[in-house]
Amino acid sequence: MSASTPTPTRNAIAPAWKYVAWLAMAAGVAFAPKARAQHTDLWVPARKHGTVSAAYQHLYIRYHTDGQGQKGIPGTMRVRSVFTNLDYGLTDRLALNALVVFKSNKYEARIPGSEHDPGHLEDSHGEHLIDDGKYHGGWQDWNIALRYLWIDKPYLVVTPFVDYGQPIRDYTVFAHAAAGTGQTQLEGGVNVGGRWKAPASNLFWRVGAAYAYMEKAGDRRVNHATFDAELGYFFTPQLTVRGIIVKRKTYNGLDIQDYTSRTDDVFFHHDQNIRDDFLNVGASVEYQFNDRYSGFANIGRTIRGDNTHLIEYAITLGISRGF
Repeated sequence: MSASTPTPTRNAIAPAWKYVAWLAMAAGVAFAPKARAQHTDLWVPARKHGTVSAAYQHLYIRYHTDGQGQKGIPGTMRVRSVFTNLDYGLTDRLALNALVVFKSNKYEARIPGSEHDPGHLEDSHGEHLIDDGKYHGGWQDWNIALRYLWIDKPYLVVTPFVDYGQPIRDYTVFAHAAAGTGQTQLEGGVNVGGRWKAPASNLFWRVGAAYAYMEKAGDRRVNHATFDAELGYFFTPQLTVRGIIVKRKTYNGLDIQDYTSRTDDVFFHHDQNIRDDFLNVGASVEYQFNDRYSGFANIGRTIRGDNTHLIEYAITLGISRGF
């Protein structure tokens, strides 16, 4: 944390503001397959200080959508995730963030005898069958990122970041219950925020934008842009509440209707190459127990999506320890 951290008011003290940055992962984990604290973090820890955070998320998906956002229920999904995150201040302005994710997912088909029924999968392309109605778990991806506190004023904070991620292991990707898409990626973005209207306000805001350059899958490269915004309030020196909205836009992706075959190599890469656009909303509560430990809870859902899985609800609980 730099020396220009906002001055506390009678309802918010500096440690509470500090933990907003350290616990920002809570606002983001409900909105994408991977949660990275640097996506929602404006500040950096002081040099040689930081946090270790762990969060558990349970996510339920009922509807699939086509390219026009029309809903269908070929099957339901449950996604259980554990996120372990380290945030460390290399300097008072430069922070290193590392994340590893463990997934345990299951898919239950609702249309017996169709291509969505795992018992009638026409061509698995040699992938291990895991869409059998049971949970299948394992490590997913790891990410490492740097973010730089470029501007740090009470009323304006600007923090660019860069993130690199890749799979931890060679996992099944051709399945609803897959741990991830099995791709490496390089992402860059920036967060802008600060106190609302006055440096002494308990209301704060943040907007962010990021662009992910994805590993090519098959004969296409499909990249993603993410735009998000949040508004938060310090109710007490220990208690912070925030709301967030997240929009993702896909570039060069295909609609599900573009896949005329369910057995060729093009369809094998549909999870990596589909136009997966969505709009998610959520809310989080963060509480500082003492000068080291804080807890957080988050709930989120998808309100609109094309070629995607609509999140009925995502519930996240976590804890963070500062050092």
